[in-house]
Amino acid sequence: MKIIGYCRVSSDEQAEGFSLSAQEETIIKYAKQHDHTIVKIFKEDYTGFKDFNRPEWNKIEEYCKKNKKTKLVDGILTVRWDRFSRNEPEATKKISDFKKLRQIEIFTIENYANPDSVEGPFLNSLHLHIAQMESKRNSIRTIDGIRQGLRSGYWMQQAPFGYLNTRDEENKSTLKIDPIKGPVVKEIFDKMATGIYNREELRQQYCKKYSGLSKQTFLDLLRKEVYIGKIKVKEYKDEPEIVVNGKHPAIVEEDIFYTVQKIIDCKTPKMVFNQEKDNIYPLKRFFHCEEHDRSFTASRSTGRIQKHDYYHCSISTCKNRFRLEALDDKVKELLSLLNVKDEILVLYKKVLEDVFNTKQSLYVNDTKEIEKQIDGYKEKINKIDEKYLNDQISDENYNDLKTKLKQELKEAEQMLLNHKSEKIPFKKIVENTIHILPEISKYYNEADGHTKQRILGSMFDGKIVVSEKEVRTTPWKEAIRGLFSLDKDYSDFEIEKVGNNTDFSNMAPQAGLEPATL
Repeated sequence: MKIIGYCRVSSDEQAEGFSLSAQEETIIKYAKQHDHTIVKIFKEDYTGFKDFNRPEWNKIEEYCKKNKKTKLVDGILTVRWDRFSRNEPEATKKISDFKKLRQIEIFTIENYANPDSVEGPFLNSLHLHIAQMESKRNSIRTIDGIRQGLRSGYWMQQAPFGYLNTRDEENKSTLKIDPIKGPVVKEIFDKMATGIYNREELRQQYCKKYSGLSKQTFLDLLRKEVYIGKIKVKEYKDEPEIVVNGKHPAIVEEDIFYTVQKIIDCKTPKMVFNQEKDNIYPLKRFFHCEEHDRSFTASRSTGRIQKHDYYHCSISTCKNRFRLEALDDKVKELLSLLNVKDEILVLYKKVLEDVFNTKQSLYVNDTKEIEKQIDGYKEKINKIDEKYLNDQISDENYNDLKTKLKQELKEAEQMLLNHKSEKIPFKKIVENTIHILPEISKYYNEADGHTKQRILGSMFDGKIVVSEKEVRTTPWKEAIRGLFSLDKDYSDFEIEKVGNNTDFSNMAPQAGLEPATL
């Protein structure tokens, strides 16, 4: 009898005496004892498949198909049934198909019963069913082990973007921050938290630069608690979903993370963490010490009679130190000098509407294109069903094609859902916020600390440099320069007006800009 040997193993079975080499030796020894000729031996070490879509098994099917007419193969031999399959219904069908269509017997060394006997088919089916039950037990044990690890704060999966898989002192699975991609994640969250950008705009900025950051990965990234040092354990059976503290370090501060969640959900972000400090020291993130290349911080000192608040360099010996009121008055003075002309305001509104109308047109076209893809997948599935009902396609091809099409349909529907979540009511935002610009100084003076930070963050293109106790530069954003007719060169908050022919050609913000943040 001319046979093919088939060996299959999973990683956790290597140490239990089921290695590929051990199975190969058993098959060769059995073939000699029973006078079988081994045509070829296929060794499957690619685990994770519950069906027959396996690399080496596919080679066996292709080999048998090519050699059908020459009859080079009479049987396929494996050590025992669980090496062949742990899916009893699929295995039984595969055995029947090979026997009927190719006259090839699939048999095992252990627990094999002659299928031509009365009890043979039942016994073989019984052993296949036992293998299937054992597979389910293993799956349950694996799931329970993973969930226990997650509940204890250990990361049991592949590291998300920004982290690397590692093990702690007890050799338990956890995460460490990727020195290259970790800062990128923090940068993405910080930008998103400003409210100036939307997800699509940031995605276009970062996805092309970094491998492993696909569109869906980027959208999922902004929702994952793992970046604040927590782990979400999903609902399972009667166990509710919970979020636990992880053993890994956080990349993103919690207040930034939850601000981003509210922005994504189209809710007005409300600061919970450090809200009091933001109200007291709203300017500290906007000033930079030139001598020591450090950002400003803020603190309170206690005098003989009362307490005083200061903005200062984080180097304690640095002389760049300002009373809180001094810098606050400087910024208020600066904003009070910002005036927007009525004709420029009208023109700016028209520019915004034009940009947003273009964005809306692209949005509608993209929506139609995705919906067209979804209709196409549904039509293909209907055609496959018709062919199957008319016996124009085999069971195997039908299952493969339908599974593939259903997966593509699911991905397209998810893409449409994500796309619709990106829609922003631009016209409503413009109508509700354009009136703020002529009264930006008044609006700033009445705002809380976090809102002041958002206003200044949308106006300054970088931090304000301080050297020798003097403010050196005011880095206005280009759109702000044109909108308020500001000169491009500044020193000590001095402002000069430019001519009436202000160029608006480069003032239009990108389609992702949200005017509500001005």
